[in-house]
Amino acid sequence: MSDDKIIKEFQEDFKAAYIKELTLKEAEETLDKLVELAKVLQEIAWEERCRRLKLRDHPGGYHLDDHQHSCRICGADVSREQSWYDKYGISCIPCRDARRKKIIPAAAYRDRDSWYEIWGFGHYWNAKPTTVRKFVREGKLKARIVPGSNFYIFMIEENKGFLPQKPQKHLVRTSDSSFRTEYEKVKSPFDKSSPLICLPTKAGGEKKRKLLRGKQTSEC
Repeated sequence: MSDDKIIKEFQEDFKAAYIKELTLKEAEETLDKLVELAKVLQEIAWEERCRRLKLRDHPGGYHLDDHQHSCRICGADVSREQSWYDKYGISCIPCRDARRKKIIPAAAYRDRDSWYEIWGFGHYWNAKPTTVRKFVREGKLKARIVPGSNFYIFMIEENKGFLPQKPQKHLVRTSDSSFRTEYEKVKSPFDKSSPLICLPTKAGGEKKRKLLRGKQTSEC
């Protein structure tokens, strides 16, 4: 298939999908970017395959000896002795140790949509970190805190009745036929009208559940 025919088909497909016509130059530039993106993704996939193969000789994991990486949990930039790779992916040392001590559940590595971090509350609902930590102190939110980095993880499963599922994102076409990302509208759990939740507490050596909101508590 000739380059001209590929470009023409791309212009037609783009118009059908996005109701916007691309000029020849725009179509060529967009295709070039897609080709470069495909090369990058292919390189990433190859690197991951090589790392997985190395696990056969180091099943417990190993330090990464190449370029800088991001921790799958906290997002910290790590390399060499500060990095760790195992069947869960790339970690910083504090997050790796927290997982080994079961402070971070394995589920957090498998599904990033199963938990929130503090900045996520600000991203979705403009909740300030001080507000989030206040809710933790008051017992309204159960947090898992990574020793050494003080990174907070909030598992949705452990905060049922308070934390909603993560808002889904979708593309919205603007008046100039471009696109922007928007999130579905989900009521902020930090509103005063949010429902009460039950959190496990320890008292007298036994686990009890209490209903908490502000200073009011009662047995669940």
